[in-house]
Amino acid sequence: SNVEVLFCGEGLDDIAGSHIYYKNAKTAEEFDWALSGNLRKAQTREIFDKIASWFGISIVFPFLDPLFTSHYLSHPGEDRVPRFGIEKYFLRSCMDHSDLITEEVLWRHHE
Repeated sequence: SNVEVLFCGEGLDDIAGSHIYYKNAKTAEEFDWALSGNLRKAQTREIFDKIASWFGISIVFPFLDPLFTSHYLSHPGEDRVPRFGIEKYFLRSCMDHSDLITEEVLWRHHE
């Protein structure tokens, strides 16, 4: 294969709180408390890196980048909680009308 670099979306569900169990959070504080435990999962990145290196591929994790993560988490919890039943609403709304991704893909339901 000619693939040298692979962009991986791993970690976005963890920092954006789009796993099903986040729906039990009643307040932004409860939401952030649940997130704090999940951010430790970012360490699985090392496992992906090791496996990819066996095949001569580099994996990039843009959503686990410390700069992105700290910037995203610096926004108030009220901005980051799901809205209208849509997880990752804050990130999706930032991309809306940008022509970088189709509306169909941008607003599809997370499985």
